[in-house]
Amino acid sequence: MAHDFQFWTDFADGAVMFPLGVAIGLTLYVTRQHRAATAWTVAIGCVWATMLVLKLVGYVVDGVLPISPLNLVDLVTPSGHVASASAIYGGLIGLVLWRPGTLKVRMLAAAAAVALGIGLTRIMLGEHSLSEVVTGAAVGLAGVVWLASTAEVSVDRRARLPLIAVAILVLIVRHGDHLSWEQAIHHLATEAIGRWRGTA
Repeated sequence: MAHDFQFWTDFADGAVMFPLGVAIGLTLYVTRQHRAATAWTVAIGCVWATMLVLKLVGYVVDGVLPISPLNLVDLVTPSGHVASASAIYGGLIGLVLWRPGTLKVRMLAAAAAVALGIGLTRIMLGEHSLSEVVTGAAVGLAGVVWLASTAEVSVDRRARLPLIAVAILVLIVRHGDHLSWEQAIHHLATEAIGRWRGTA
């Protein structure tokens, strides 16, 4: 059972999410979907930046305070897997299935379904608490809402096949690989705590 959960959660690992997010943005640009490419880059970039800040703050607060309020609600490090997957897969599905007036509904429905599925794998594997998964989902869904709302994003039919092909290629090549971003972020937070204590 754990192996099954690991298989599915690997679709949301940074080793997949980072190249997939970048590849989709580049594909949108190459296929001359410039408005969508810009909106995608800003939305996904903000999701990643927000998660980085939340994780750093969580680790620092947890390491500095003797009784961390984050521990009381079991919210130290929000799930980057859930945030990235819901934003990227939800956004991609919405763009590929785009119809006038339905972008928000399609993106939100897809993002919510992805957040639920990946969130379940993170909880079952013991990697995150429910509150950490919910926080990650909220960040991802916020990114999708912004993507769907900004600049009347739409994608021509001729660009949809390249988007699907690029996504499949990245998934085939990168699925099963892992990036140690969590450890790197934790290391940065630990260094920051050490410097603060050294100057305090």
